[in-house]
Amino acid sequence: MLKAVAQPWSPPPGPAPALGLMFLIVMLWDLLLVFDGHSNPSTRGLALWVTVVGYPVLVFGCALAVTHRRARLLERLHLQRLLVVAPAVVAIGLITVGIGLPALLRPTAPINDDVTASIICASQDVLGGHDPYLTPELACLNRLSASPVLGTPLREGVFLHQRTYPTPEQILGLSSSSARSGFHTPAFAVFGYPPLSFVWMLPAAWSDHSGWVALTLSAAGLWLLAVGFLAGELWPAVVLLMLLQFGDGSVIGAATQGDGEFFPYALAILALILIDRPRWSASCLALAVASNPLAWPVALGYLALAARLPRLRQRLTWLAGTLLIVLTPWVLLERGVVAGVVGLILQKNFPSGIGLVALLGPGPPNFLRYVLVTSMAMAFVGWCGLTLRHPRWLPTVPVLATAFLWISWRSDVNYLAQVFPLAVAMIVGLHRLESFRDPPQSVCGTPPGNVLQPTSPAATSMPT
Repeated sequence: MLKAVAQPWSPPPGPAPALGLMFLIVMLWDLLLVFDGHSNPSTRGLALWVTVVGYPVLVFGCALAVTHRRARLLERLHLQRLLVVAPAVVAIGLITVGIGLPALLRPTAPINDDVTASIICASQDVLGGHDPYLTPELACLNRLSASPVLGTPLREGVFLHQRTYPTPEQILGLSSSSARSGFHTPAFAVFGYPPLSFVWMLPAAWSDHSGWVALTLSAAGLWLLAVGFLAGELWPAVVLLMLLQFGDGSVIGAATQGDGEFFPYALAILALILIDRPRWSASCLALAVASNPLAWPVALGYLALAARLPRLRQRLTWLAGTLLIVLTPWVLLERGVVAGVVGLILQKNFPSGIGLVALLGPGPPNFLRYVLVTSMAMAFVGWCGLTLRHPRWLPTVPVLATAFLWISWRSDVNYLAQVFPLAVAMIVGLHRLESFRDPPQSVCGTPPGNVLQPTSPAATSMPT
């Protein structure tokens, strides 16, 4: 017994080569974020091109990892050997977080994201008996003593005819001039995220920054335990991959900043890991959808995949039922919910991100916004159509759903980063799905004709 415990962890066969590939991809992604093209998208030169073009290459690698988990090519590359260090790196990472915990929990730590501020203000409004969907973003930032420059300006009002992103001086000037009117200005929106976005932060609504971080870090710790437990023998590699992604938009990164977006990110990941448990999977996805619009494309991809999985009706019932239960009270109580969420989607933002829009130069004409959005939708629909002809690629649809935002008008890093943990989650979810099948069937195209469609009675009696 003691000898077995003392032996180093060895990656089990099966999905280990794919997780090894994801280890390499996540490391390259973290390296990509160091380039100037990320910190300053208007930068011209090699750094910008590497940042913009490098992302689709990494996404293609994620697709290969999801669909070729048992491919001989990955086994011959021996990428699973990279995972041998997983337990040690996980331990070092947790110790590092523990050492840095006092700095993270500083009450005076600055807010560096307008979404965090908006969600906190919304939770405060709800507890104070006010409609959060009537609070202007500038008013929220002023309430939390945060810089107005953190806000997201719109091509409206004084910025209607401005093609380049407003300067900090322009934003500060607008904030000062609109203070007398309660910071109401068409150049900045009011709160517009789905209701559950602020529900998660209600326990720490009136706390300072340390209270927000304590809440999200506690939730992240429980989430990591759940992910490790659900991953089974793969847990060191999976936990390592979740910890390694430290850039903008990462699950753990959001938790260390007290960002309420941690919750929808984490729930979407759990939805794919629990793909073998229809009720739990659908419920987690519904909670993510009710928390952040970023989960909506993931949900569309999930539905495409669910059409080839057991108990489709049960998945749809729990998805719709959970949405109705958690959203109906807020829609009835807060009259601005629907208008606020729709306004968030349709608002005229300035272009930003590390996608194609970064190559269009400063101040691209507004009509390109509609060209990019249309192209993005067509690319997503085209990929879904391709998976119908080649079902082995079907598991990539919910994973790559957010990757198509690379083509959009706003391809921010925190949107695009979701692809990598979702790919890891899908690899684990497919592994769990196969383990409950008797006789074993591949969900990636081996043997042909049985892709994601169980034919034996045992395959339809999955745990719920």
